[in-house]
Amino acid sequence: MRFVKWVAIGLLSWSISFASSTATLKIHYLDVGNGDCEIICSPDGKNVLIDAGSKQAKCKGISDFCTSKNITQFDYVIISHYDLDHIDCIPGLASKFTQNAIVYDRGGFKNSATYDDYIKAIGTKRKTAEQGGEIALDNNKLKIKFVALNGNGIETSDENDLSLVAELHYGSFDASFGGDLPGFQEGGHMNIESSVAPLVRKIEVYKVHHHCSRTSTNTDWLQTTQPQVAILSVGPLVHFGHPTEECVSRLHDANIDCYWTEIGAGATPDSKYDHLWGNITIEVNGDGKSYTVKGSGGSKTYQSWSDNLPVATTGLYVWSKRGQTYHTLDCSVGSKIVTENRVEGSTPPPGLRPHSCIPSN
Repeated sequence: MRFVKWVAIGLLSWSISFASSTATLKIHYLDVGNGDCEIICSPDGKNVLIDAGSKQAKCKGISDFCTSKNITQFDYVIISHYDLDHIDCIPGLASKFTQNAIVYDRGGFKNSATYDDYIKAIGTKRKTAEQGGEIALDNNKLKIKFVALNGNGIETSDENDLSLVAELHYGSFDASFGGDLPGFQEGGHMNIESSVAPLVRKIEVYKVHHHCSRTSTNTDWLQTTQPQVAILSVGPLVHFGHPTEECVSRLHDANIDCYWTEIGAGATPDSKYDHLWGNITIEVNGDGKSYTVKGSGGSKTYQSWSDNLPVATTGLYVWSKRGQTYHTLDCSVGSKIVTENRVEGSTPPPGLRPHSCIPSN
């Protein structure tokens, strides 16, 4: 009996260990129209809400999604900034899903009725995020770090400029969430992306800033963070015209697969790069070395970046079958082209232009 008992204990221990090693992290990007809402579900059952859409997108959809996934409570809430399309549904969610949550935001205030409703709803659960702070979950296997906030040292009063930027780390997998962070100095906005990008560094998945507006997603950001996948949370309001041709073109030029929550009211999707998949879920395996994007259009699996990329031979050229630019083999941007699209040659390819990583004569 003692032998059977120890065998049983051993099998139980092995099964727990195996379950842990194969545990799956899930990140849900909800289709909330002209707004943002992401839900992180850890393998150990912790839930984190990032932003909460607007009433224009019918907040009930967020609540119904939570019910469908058996999410009964959020352990943490992260609010990127105080624009209506990011906090409007918090009052409706607070009583049911955030009773025991800690709510992180950028601090400060905004003079608006929506902000007042948000503050009233979260009450004493509010906590100001600090640059370098983090939320550690699942015995430190999953971390969400606060990379930057409040303009990252750049003087500004624009609400988008003040967005809190969070980065998720899970094994080899990294994803960023930056609200409506701008990358161009225009119309009251400042270029915050260029100063934040070196703090974020290389990632797999990028939640596109400001719904892919004209002033988001600059080349500094893309060349530094090198995302494989971009998630565009967009809606049908013509007034905004998201996603814009300028932003989408920059993503395409960087050979990034783009997943849209819906068609939006701006750029026309390109079948080579763009996928309209509604609610989008990313499932990350236990070591973070691979992840799968799932949505209404199907699923696609990616390998996470390796921290030990081979050193390429300088002087030869590489490009993507789907791209518009070419690179030298020692260019970090060229090193990320997936095998199925990768082409190499001893001379520049005709019809493509040199990437900015190639010095001009």
